[in-house]
Amino acid sequence: MTRTLFIAIAPIALLAGCSAAEEAGNEAFDTNFLSSCKSSGSASGAPQEVIDSYCGCALDKINEQYSGSEKLNLSPENVQPIMAQCLAEVQKNG
Repeated sequence: MTRTLFIAIAPIALLAGCSAAEEAGNEAFDTNFLSSCKSSGSASGAPQEVIDSYCGCALDKINEQYSGSEKLNLSPENVQPIMAQCLAEVQKNG
């Protein structure tokens, strides 16, 4: 009985572990993306409120379009249209 119970629970535990690992990777992506985006914005001399709006917009749109595991494999080509859209939104509202 114990062996059967272990066999039944093991896949659930593995899925939970994958979910936790994906969530941790997702959070790390978000943190690193915001840090890099804000650093680039500061280096360009943009006002902080513009940087925050632009970077927040981009991260929100990335999170809407891509799962945590997909975000780990994003290329600049994937992100460039999102960044352009957010830049247009920030300029329109600014």
